[in-house]
Amino acid sequence: MQQKTFCIKNRYISLILSFFLGNCIWFFSPIIIGNKEPWDSESFYFVLSLFITGACVGYFFPRRIWIIYLGILFGQIIYMLIFLPTGPLMFLGLVYLAAYSLLALAGAFCTSNIKIKYVDKLKA
Repeated sequence: MQQKTFCIKNRYISLILSFFLGNCIWFFSPIIIGNKEPWDSESFYFVLSLFITGACVGYFFPRRIWIIYLGILFGQIIYMLIFLPTGPLMFLGLVYLAAYSLLALAGAFCTSNIKIKYVDKLKA
């Protein structure tokens, strides 16, 4: 019973952490690259930050990486809805955001597999 409670707590922690980091990607965008919307930049800031964020959270919480994807996605969506002006292209922006956030899922997949296959076996 205690193991099940620990797993549920890990799910919530990974969801909250990924939600917060998804917000941070958009919050720091004007500071780092000078654009309110990170996908408007010619740099690789948005792509790398999504992949690295997913990879970091995926390493510490390697089970159920779809929770990480949803947390990062909803964190970005909430930031967009609260702090950015809405317009007729909002739906298209949400579709792009869901597609871009797959990079976070890819990062989480890579590091979670490394952790499960190699790091956890070294500890055993």
